[in-house]
Amino acid sequence: MTSRPPNTRRTAGPSLFKIDGVDIAVELRRNARARRYILRVDPRTRRAIVTMPVRASSNEALAFARSRRLWILGRLLETPAPTPFGDGVSFPLEGEMATIRRRDAGRGATFEESVRELSVACAPEHLNRRVVDWLKRRARERLSSMTDEFSTRIGERRGPIAVRDQQSRWGSCSSDGALSFSWRLILAPSFVLDYVAAHECAHLRHMNHSPAFWRLVDRMGVDRTGAEEWLKRRGPDLFCWGVDA
Repeated sequence: MTSRPPNTRRTAGPSLFKIDGVDIAVELRRNARARRYILRVDPRTRRAIVTMPVRASSNEALAFARSRRLWILGRLLETPAPTPFGDGVSFPLEGEMATIRRRDAGRGATFEESVRELSVACAPEHLNRRVVDWLKRRARERLSSMTDEFSTRIGERRGPIAVRDQQSRWGSCSSDGALSFSWRLILAPSFVLDYVAAHECAHLRHMNHSPAFWRLVDRMGVDRTGAEEWLKRRGPDLFCWGVDA
């Protein structure tokens, strides 16, 4: 799925400029495949990222960012503040809200579906990390199940699954069939996770986005239009969770 092209390298530390009294950090990234300036806002770092051709001028790239300063400010205002997983915090789990409760006694984490409560035994300073670890395990379980189902349905064999905190892609499929996914998909509604799983399984046969690829995705019965629209509108919000403010 959508990803930052390879061969990207950062320039020196971010530059700062003000918009209506707000400090905006702009990070420049040179990319061997870039043919023009591309601007986005990273919801985790709240930085504006400009991807630029290798030989492009840093001053021109910064001028490009400044010329779109109102767009940057608008995106920052729309982006939720970073929210660590803390005691009493409510967060989305497969599209429905759940609440975290920390406890001193016992070990591990347990989820009570009937009350949508995740109970985690740990010291307060370890809670965010423990919740992220639990979410990664849950994401792996769901994605393993769905990719098993979809790959069997289309008569392909998948490779191993990796679940990571990927910055710029929801999922990927390598030429040897290994699948990689963002753990943050477990925060999204189930139909979104199902679509991304089907999308990557379709790449087991078609390593492209040809008409044949999209026909295969649609054969798997997922809500492609709804999921793509949800990821476009709401996907960036998922990156605020589990991030220290």
